[in-house]
Amino acid sequence: MVLAAGFTFIMVPVIVELMHSLRARVELGEKSVKMTLPSGRGATPVVRYATHDIPYDQIQAVETRREIYGGSVAPVPLKGARLILKDESKVPLGYVSEANTDPCLPFLEIARQIAERAGLSVNDRGNVRRSVQKKFFGFKNVIVDEEEGPVEEAEIEALNKSHHRWVMRLIGLLGVLVVLGIALDIIFPPSSGLPPALTSLKTYVIPADTTPGN
Repeated sequence: MVLAAGFTFIMVPVIVELMHSLRARVELGEKSVKMTLPSGRGATPVVRYATHDIPYDQIQAVETRREIYGGSVAPVPLKGARLILKDESKVPLGYVSEANTDPCLPFLEIARQIAERAGLSVNDRGNVRRSVQKKFFGFKNVIVDEEEGPVEEAEIEALNKSHHRWVMRLIGLLGVLVVLGIALDIIFPPSSGLPPALTSLKTYVIPADTTPGN
């Protein structure tokens, strides 16, 4: 049962990404753009998709925005793009990770080409911090407090530096653990069928009985 649950947990994202690769399409025609893209609110693909055929003359604006999720330990910056139609409806194109230099669907470039065909310029709305709980799960009342609102470039730079420090600390901690494990195996060589680390711990905590006759 546990293995089945674990396998399902691993395979669900794989199936979602496979469906996204098979269904997601953007066709830039002469007079309109035809799109089949996820219809959810989040930055990751979902099962539900929506198809649009939008004439270029019905597009009022093309917008991009950087959204930042998480904190200083593991910030996740995503750049998103969307279309604003003349009836005030909004059509999201999608998100790309700034760490991904070759996305399957380069939405920022797609947004630029749509704006060019519609005779518009891309409106960059800056940076904003978003709540994972509200954006992805639709919670109105968050369980864990998260900062939200506009973010300045200086704050993003400070966030990246803080993240770098946390990563270096984690690497240092892992290095110490590796060295400690090697040292324990050298000081207490394994003499049983247990893994070396457990054998070393057992030898240190429960010393062998050296009483004569035993």
